[in-house]
Amino acid sequence: MAFMHSASVEALPTELSLWLSSATQMGEERSQWIMVSPLANFDLATTIELEVAGVGYAYADPAHMLLYTKEKIVNADGSDITDADNSDATLVNYGMHAQWSQVDASINGTVISQSSMTYPWRAYVASFPNYDRAAKDTHHQQRMWHEDTPGHHDSLDSNQNLGLAWRRSRTKLSREFEMMCPLHLDICNTDRLLLNNCTLRLKLTRSRDALALMSTKGTEKI
Repeated sequence: MAFMHSASVEALPTELSLWLSSATQMGEERSQWIMVSPLANFDLATTIELEVAGVGYAYADPAHMLLYTKEKIVNADGSDITDADNSDATLVNYGMHAQWSQVDASINGTVISQSSMTYPWRAYVASFPNYDRAAKDTHHQQRMWHEDTPGHHDSLDSNQNLGLAWRRSRTKLSREFEMMCPLHLDICNTDRLLLNNCTLRLKLTRSRDALALMSTKGTEKI
């Protein structure tokens, strides 16, 4: 039988691998998590940029890249919400992703993502059918996932919409909340590492607050 490529090595079909021992991974010496901060202050910015600088001695693993944020919901003038404001604002379901209209990725200056401004819907479609109830009731809550009560998706009544009530209990009165999640990008869904000396840059564009928040007044912001 001819080899598929001159550099190919001999292999057996899995059906004949009955007596082979498991292989031992020897290529990776160690791994570590690295925290990367935004390139600039983003308090009033509509875009946030992050850069994972490439180095000569290490590879990066985009599949294990996580985005962490610490936020709060405030009045239109930036002041904290109090009981006197009568605000019922909270995040929509899957609020971590709803607040970004687009996430662009580039490697060494070459854009590798599509700019379609549909990131919130892509994230929701990728998560809703692909994770079971156990996942949604545990680690998905790090992303502010708590589904609205069927038939009451637009209701701002905590007695009717139990998902909204759960999210509101964690965000009301300008309470600070933390979220963490992977990004729904093609490069984050691959099982390949990013080569050394390749710099990965991410540009996150904010959604309008009206898209990420549920509120009667409609003037609050994140």
